[in-house]
Amino acid sequence: MVKQIAVVLGAINLDNQKRILEGMEIGAREFDCNLFVFTNYVGTRETEESIMAATQVLKLPEFDKFDGVVLVPNTIHNPYALDRIVKELNTLGKPMVSIDRKIDGMSCVSIDSYEAEYEMVEHFLYHGYTKILYVSGSLVASSEARKRCKAFQDAMVNNGVMFDEGDIYEGAFTMESGIMIGEQILAEGKQPEAIICGNDDMAHGIMDVFKKAGYQIPEDVKICGFDNGERSQLDRPSLTTVDKNQREVGYKSILEIMELLNGKDIDYYTLPCNMKYRESCGCTPQPDDVLSLEELMEQVKHKYIMQQRDTVFMADVVRGMTADFAKSARPEQLFDVMKQYVPQIGVEKFYLCACDVDQVFALPERNLGRNIDVLDVNDDYTEYIDIAVAYENGEFVSYKKFPKGFVRPEECRTKSGGNTFVVNQIFYHNCCYGYAVCQRVDSVVASGLYYSMLMEIGVGLDNVRQRMLLKDAVDRLNGMWCYDNLTMLYNRSGFTYEAKSMMDNFRADDKNVFIIFMDADGLKTANDTLGHEVGDLMIREIGAIVHKNVSGNMLGMRYGGDEFVLFGAYKDGQEYKVDAVVESIREDMREVNMSGKHPFKLSASMGVSKWRAREIDSLDAVIEQADQKMYQEKRAKKLEAAKKQQG
Repeated sequence: MVKQIAVVLGAINLDNQKRILEGMEIGAREFDCNLFVFTNYVGTRETEESIMAATQVLKLPEFDKFDGVVLVPNTIHNPYALDRIVKELNTLGKPMVSIDRKIDGMSCVSIDSYEAEYEMVEHFLYHGYTKILYVSGSLVASSEARKRCKAFQDAMVNNGVMFDEGDIYEGAFTMESGIMIGEQILAEGKQPEAIICGNDDMAHGIMDVFKKAGYQIPEDVKICGFDNGERSQLDRPSLTTVDKNQREVGYKSILEIMELLNGKDIDYYTLPCNMKYRESCGCTPQPDDVLSLEELMEQVKHKYIMQQRDTVFMADVVRGMTADFAKSARPEQLFDVMKQYVPQIGVEKFYLCACDVDQVFALPERNLGRNIDVLDVNDDYTEYIDIAVAYENGEFVSYKKFPKGFVRPEECRTKSGGNTFVVNQIFYHNCCYGYAVCQRVDSVVASGLYYSMLMEIGVGLDNVRQRMLLKDAVDRLNGMWCYDNLTMLYNRSGFTYEAKSMMDNFRADDKNVFIIFMDADGLKTANDTLGHEVGDLMIREIGAIVHKNVSGNMLGMRYGGDEFVLFGAYKDGQEYKVDAVVESIREDMREVNMSGKHPFKLSASMGVSKWRAREIDSLDAVIEQADQKMYQEKRAKKLEAAKKQQG
């Protein structure tokens, strides 16, 4: 049986996480297991929407459905979401591994970032530099930032070098925060000999600022980072940094899961970091640790060509898909559009897993007088998932609805091992529409445009939902204009509108038309003695009988109060059909009365008027004549009742 491993790893588009995942993939192929990576995309400008979406995907996995779990806590920046996951995992008793943070009940694979940062500080001190500034990541959000900052402080103190708290700057592990801090240092007029940064991105940002200001690196100021990101070798000067051995960390985490599955006890592993002393600190790098100018140019050229190809291609896909989404009025139409574009994104397997469509796109009973933005939305994954799009090896396949905890249908989870599936949420406007599962292809899944595509799917589904709500509201408004709310028969406005075109057709076919005018007997008595709710019930029962007897080219109308109209046509020699309708109505009333289910008896006075369609300009005269005949019947009933009372 192929083992299924859940991996909770945020922001796999970042260098650090990419390398961890690359190591995990080596392990997955070696041990023939499948990885399901629950992740999100991190851009340079995070919004409230993107932060909510990043948290949303963490609600999806039901970890008891997996054989093991690898958790990377430092990539989950929502402490509440992380606490919830840890508490859930602690109840499972499954093989679990945490990366870079010890958690009770889990094995741990980590690097000694404290020792590495301590060694980096001593490297600068060894060369005689004491005027050192430190740029940290968020000391509130990141335990790694706190650990590395503590290493800086301890190394300075233990080596007898004084420093001020103002020598420590707090960034956010982003290039943008490095740029801001670099500009701040220059504005403050400080002249540091060296700047040690808690990661490479901040170091690159500071290097760019100082170079633009005319500083020579390393002659005027030495700078180093931490992570050994891809750009660290490409920059000139090349960046001194710390290689965190992340591929080995990722591989070791999968190896540990497999050993735990075989009965091994939990354990803790600390892997060494590798120091990369390069040009930005004044050192001469090792020959195999920095690219020659020719190698650099070739690598930059190759990377540029690949990025241009992937970016232009994916951008075209996203643009075309977005334009076609705008034509979709139903979710099913949008899913059909998706099928046109999925084969173009260059993946072997892709699944668009939609939250239960009937539930998410259900129209509320009350959809008038309310802002669409405040209508109830589906803010979590539904218990059952619809596979809206399933693409496998060049073909679209179908799967039945399945429980959400399995992520993919259970029958396709066991087909083969050694695969990595990336799972991202489809979430927009506070509404959870589902998630996408993609077999990992680095050029696709690491691309920001892939995540733009997922965002556009969410936007498209949200637009469809709002369009459906608007149409429903318009339909309801139209219904209020042309239907009687109590009986859902036509009111006068609706009847007049519909009857006009019917009359035109009846004239063209040279038919006869009829009006049956009904007046409910005893409604006033029912209202006065039994209450208006009972009176309304009486009206609804008569309305239901009218509905039942309206067939073919006929219309039923509540004329007003206790009066009803039936309108239709008949051919020459078929007057009996009109009489049959009248008798059917009376019979239906008798059946209701015999049931004994109401505290009233149904009865109605009726008048019938018949005319040649081409001989009348409007139905008003026909209705008036039928009304007069109805009153003749009603008066006759009253006289008959009076005679019985006297007798």
